[in-house]
Amino acid sequence: MKLIPVDAKRTDWPRLVAGAVNGMTGFGGRIDALEAISGWGAYVNTAGTQTLSAATKVSLTNNAGTTIVTQHPTDVAALYSAGKITGREGDAIGLTIELTFTPTSALASNLYLAIDIGGSVGEIYPRDFAILKGSGVEQKISYSTMA
Repeated sequence: MKLIPVDAKRTDWPRLVAGAVNGMTGFGGRIDALEAISGWGAYVNTAGTQTLSAATKVSLTNNAGTTIVTQHPTDVAALYSAGKITGREGDAIGLTIELTFTPTSALASNLYLAIDIGGSVGEIYPRDFAILKGSGVEQKISYSTMA
């Protein structure tokens, strides 16, 4: 049986489509490869509270006492290690920091958070959070960004 071209360029569309469908047999492998390089992890601090002083820059501590690492990408040993978010140049990382802040002074008006990547770049994605509930009242803070 002869396939008949269906356009003026004499394109053999039935054979072209059949070849494309047959070529998709390797598509599942591409999905597996994508799953191998994408994933997520959760690292929860269990070391207790951290005291902050007004107008003083500090690094938030996280001992990663509770973790979920079963969904890590297979090409990365850890997404968080030794107090640092790991990754490779070119990786996209979605980051969420959740904390409870309890001011001890009625003068506390804001909490400033930023990601410090060090070097000449320093802080990226800064954000100020208004402290509105007053002294001694817990305030939940959630900071999310794509880095």
